[in-house]
Amino acid sequence: MKHRRARRQASQPNERFSPTSELRAPSPECQVPSSEFLKRCELPLRPWLLAAMTALFVARPLVPSEGVAWLGDGQPFCMLWLLAALGTTLAAIKAGGLPRGFGWLELLVGLFIVLHSLAALRGASIGNSRPAINMLWEGMAMAVSFLLVRQLVRTARESRALVVVMIALAAVLSAYGLYQVFVGMPADRADYARDPEGVLRAAGQWYPRGSQERAAFENRLNSSEPLATFALTNSLGGYLATWLVISLGIALRLGSTGLTHSKRLFSRVPIAAILALVSSCLLLTKSRSAYVACAVGVVAILAAALPGRAARYWKPMLGGLVLMVAIAGLAFTAGGLDSQIVTEAGKSLGYRLQYWQSTTAMIGDRPLLGVGPGNFQDFYTRYKLPAASEEIREPHNWIFEIAATAGLPALVAFCLVIGVACSTLMRAKSPVAEAMPALPVSDWSVFGGAGLGFVVALIAGPIAGLPLGFEKLAGGLLVGGAAVLALRSWVHDGAMSPSLPTIGMAVLLVHLLAAGGIMYPAVAGSFWLLLGLGLNLAQPPRPLPGKRASVVACVVCAAIAVSQYLTGYAPVLRSQGALMEAENSAKDPLLQEQALMLAAEADRFAAEPWHSLAALKLRIWREHQGERALEQFGRASAQFLTLKPHSSSAFRSVGNDWRQVFEKTHASKHAEAAVAHLSRAVDLYPNHASVRADLALALADARREEASRREAAKALELDAATPHADKRLPDDLREEMATIVAFDSPGSR
Repeated sequence: MKHRRARRQASQPNERFSPTSELRAPSPECQVPSSEFLKRCELPLRPWLLAAMTALFVARPLVPSEGVAWLGDGQPFCMLWLLAALGTTLAAIKAGGLPRGFGWLELLVGLFIVLHSLAALRGASIGNSRPAINMLWEGMAMAVSFLLVRQLVRTARESRALVVVMIALAAVLSAYGLYQVFVGMPADRADYARDPEGVLRAAGQWYPRGSQERAAFENRLNSSEPLATFALTNSLGGYLATWLVISLGIALRLGSTGLTHSKRLFSRVPIAAILALVSSCLLLTKSRSAYVACAVGVVAILAAALPGRAARYWKPMLGGLVLMVAIAGLAFTAGGLDSQIVTEAGKSLGYRLQYWQSTTAMIGDRPLLGVGPGNFQDFYTRYKLPAASEEIREPHNWIFEIAATAGLPALVAFCLVIGVACSTLMRAKSPVAEAMPALPVSDWSVFGGAGLGFVVALIAGPIAGLPLGFEKLAGGLLVGGAAVLALRSWVHDGAMSPSLPTIGMAVLLVHLLAAGGIMYPAVAGSFWLLLGLGLNLAQPPRPLPGKRASVVACVVCAAIAVSQYLTGYAPVLRSQGALMEAENSAKDPLLQEQALMLAAEADRFAAEPWHSLAALKLRIWREHQGERALEQFGRASAQFLTLKPHSSSAFRSVGNDWRQVFEKTHASKHAEAAVAHLSRAVDLYPNHASVRADLALALADARREEASRREAAKALELDAATPHADKRLPDDLREEMATIVAFDSPGSR
């Protein structure tokens, strides 16, 4: 009798995250599959594929991703994800089937990606093509990453290993962020104080003294907020908040796993250090949305872990509270935190309400497919309110972001993904298989893949414009390796419930309600990883047997990979390489022109080569006054605007170029060209005082006095209405507008 009871207990999971579930028998779908079944599901070379997948998850946050739309620096990663998927389907053909079939959730993810891709194709046809195509492949890569987690992560131990790797990465990013705050940024400020002109020129951002651009650069330089490898502190805050809450969930459950007393003690001390490190960096980001999301996550963790067990956890809870108060006090003392976090919260929320109001109008005009991923900023200026602060690239809210860029049907599909996933994960009260003896456990593949991810980041960093350098990445490896070693005992002997990834996803989504960036891979990668891990813990593997399905999947992956290579990877990298060559050939106009033409030919969707070519031809015309150079400038500018048909800044730039031409030629056709382009710029950005002022000057050049007075008056009205200094007219331009309004004849100025 005892032997039968022992065998029954051995067949059940070791640990359940929710205490109430310990009183319930696991549902039939949570039973451990048979050995023969598991062997049929195993893929050849799975440990190697698992290592490659882990490397990509690790490398992406180590390389900046905010330029994925307009720069295309994420296209190499998209290609690597698709190659990993192709390798997995080839292995499935050899194995005779995929380890996991496709259920409702996979179909919903597929529906969302199809709608997102259709919106991207539509956006490429009506707007800026290159960003839309880049984001099409970014969305495809995110879906592939989710599907690979579903296919390649087979045991609960591997799931725990992946979670530990991402926690270790959060520790690495936190250590780097603290290094920036206390070492790197003070050194940069000291260098700028010694030689401001040299620092600006070295950064390629030289601006004259007193200019708004120089003031903005100095404000960024004087900021004490860590960025780590992200371009925005909000992005870093969202990543840290997600994995901080998951770390807390692990810390609170260490005492109830199968760990020995010595292992629990050995794990709790370093995880407390990890919590302190990550929370310190999170506090310094001053990301209010991350603070709120973290608080929501902590409440959810405590609600899941504490009922009936408060006596067991009061000491770690009290210790954590004391630690957080101490960290916050040190941050205030050191100047990393200030009262503006609270006092400016209302203003920050007010800005977001303005963004969302404008975005709502944008969605109303294009509800089905949106404006296209990557095209939000170009379209946003048409709807921007006069008092709004900046020309945002996304609306700082994932709901508005998806609806505006991919359409309302895509938003519904994504919400269905979240709803079905949460329903599935919350119903699963215990992991399906804590031990699968028929499968080799590949946690060392996960840890090896994490190390490989640092190598990938070292190679990809310079391509993306952020060469971290060997020293920083080596230091990151040491910090991350220490974190992994500290939590190895939990990986081997601990337990994780599907509830924990669910809470992690909720933290990230709450943060993105006020931060945005759901389609940026370094931010959204955690969502798709946690979604896949949670479902793997909640559902037993149901294979898709037969080579036919695997062959179809392989053909689809190959077709998608070839398409991405032809429209994303190859043209972007070739064009960017040619642009770098053109920059290096700036002293030789002929070589520079050849390089720019190569860049334009390499990527027919890229606008930047034509913009640079137009600038080159205008410079040549100024120096030599050749009619041919002016004609070439006109053709290059027209092609540039064809590729950016909804960009107010593009039309403004070309319009002001024609004004410069008019100042030398005094030809009416050049004045009219300036008026035409600047009028389009005003149509696309009607509430910008400086654009209106430029049009007023162009109309004055064209001797259209009445229209010039109207635009000058509107410019002064917008100048008075904006509360933002960077949107105000410069003093000399304001005086010029006042002169136009005051006098009957602007031409007499």
